[in-house]
Amino acid sequence: MPILKDLNASLQDQLPSAVYLSPTACLVGQRYRLPKVNTQGQFMSKEEGGQPHREIHSFLGVPFAQPPVGPLRFKDPVPFPLWSGERTAAEYGPACPQNFSLMDVLPYVVEKPLSESEDCLYLNIWTPSVSRDAKLPVMVWIYGGGFMMGFNDLYRGDALATQQDVVYVALSYRIGLFGFLCTGDEVSTGNYGLMDQIEALRWVNKHIANFGGDPDNVTVFGESAGGVSVSYLIMSPLTRGLFKNAISESGTALTLGDMYTPAQGALALKPYLDYLECKSTDSKEIVELLRSLPAERLTLPIHISVLSSVFMQPVIDGKSLVGSVQEVYNKGQVLPVNYIIGCTRDEGVFSVLGLSKLLNSPVPDFTEETVQVWVGRSVGQRFSHCKKSEELIAAVTKLYFDGVKTSDERLKTVTQLLGDILFIVPSLTVADLHSEVKPVYVYSFEKRPEFETNPDWVRADHGGEVPFVLGLPFVFPDIKFSEEDRALSKKTMTYWANFAKTGNPNGAGLEEWPVYKTNTKKYLTLDTPISQSRDLRAKQIKFWTEEAPKFF
Repeated sequence: MPILKDLNASLQDQLPSAVYLSPTACLVGQRYRLPKVNTQGQFMSKEEGGQPHREIHSFLGVPFAQPPVGPLRFKDPVPFPLWSGERTAAEYGPACPQNFSLMDVLPYVVEKPLSESEDCLYLNIWTPSVSRDAKLPVMVWIYGGGFMMGFNDLYRGDALATQQDVVYVALSYRIGLFGFLCTGDEVSTGNYGLMDQIEALRWVNKHIANFGGDPDNVTVFGESAGGVSVSYLIMSPLTRGLFKNAISESGTALTLGDMYTPAQGALALKPYLDYLECKSTDSKEIVELLRSLPAERLTLPIHISVLSSVFMQPVIDGKSLVGSVQEVYNKGQVLPVNYIIGCTRDEGVFSVLGLSKLLNSPVPDFTEETVQVWVGRSVGQRFSHCKKSEELIAAVTKLYFDGVKTSDERLKTVTQLLGDILFIVPSLTVADLHSEVKPVYVYSFEKRPEFETNPDWVRADHGGEVPFVLGLPFVFPDIKFSEEDRALSKKTMTYWANFAKTGNPNGAGLEEWPVYKTNTKKYLTLDTPISQSRDLRAKQIKFWTEEAPKFF
């Protein structure tokens, strides 16, 4: 299983690189070279292109908001004031406090960041040019992690920036209690993590030209909770003029179910209060207590984090989010941005195999009784408003498990069910809605990478496309990537970058990616080979969109 970590030792000829954000504020990063890659995803020789290296500038740990500590804990972010003189930007900023053992659910091993702190609102920037005349498209990455975990130095962007001539920015935001504390009233309205993302986009809009970027051509993209965040940002009235293209990978505003009201957001606070043995029901007293405690006391133990039926996430606060998905689309209040939406083939695998790994427990033997437990839990959590839950569970069991006889087959089918209701159905529902606003492009990522350690029947787990999108086969030589992996990564990066440049992912040398429409439902399968397809999981999607609502 690969370990994703920063390979600074492999970078060549590191030299200082300076950018002025104002006449007096100078940011000093690093400049180095990366190998050139041809259109087939192969490292170029001197015979192909002369000197086989490309220069890249990195600026790490760039502050965009003041440290949200002390009286600023559980407050909207405050812009970071520009300094006078030089500021070094050669190291990643701290990660937001979190339970890092939750990262064990990922399909690859990651190293814990060098530091963690509430002082976590920083950007990492990679750019092939620091000329204001470059006007390169800007791609802003938002990390995932269920709004409970994640940090931006896990997602380096130098390969994408160098190979595709884009400015890549990885933002950070508060997670867990720090990012989404909601008391259900005006005392703490929540959505601080979402406001961090918006503040980072404002910083990009104001300063990215100094890094060679075009502030009028920004694409936001992210995976899992990052993809959910992108969908929320499209719905927010606070993001007008901050981006023009968007990409949601394995997550949209419907992935977590119906959006939380403030009252539901307050329910997500209960596991924390129980853990802290706080008996107060007064919002001001609760916030005062939580503000007085050290940061390490405000993260939950692993069993509470995973098994709690409610999680910290954005709520309809009336400011950053003003209504449900259906309401905002019906009222025409969404940003008219071009949109890529997609999922992996085996989205539900991490919910079963990953959960077992996380809890250090064996994968259960999937008997018929075990299946009923999983179906009941899945339907109950995802559709808590269902009035005829027993009838719905029976219909789901018949659709998915009729004729399924062995434990292995039941395991595979459970992962398909979870993938459908958690990711694929919510993604296609938002695709249908947004296709009435601006062009939408849908994909299914289905490539099994060389380094995959899941069972052979798993091709693309949740998050499986991320290494390909960011070009990690070209900067992590210690990880086992095949020639097919590198070729697909090169094409995937090109699709994403073309979209960032023009709002259309298509271009020379690429298989045609059709526009998604509700009457044709065409999408792109990212695999070897890449192909056009239509009606993704048609039978199951028809059930969830046409039959299941009858039980609600």
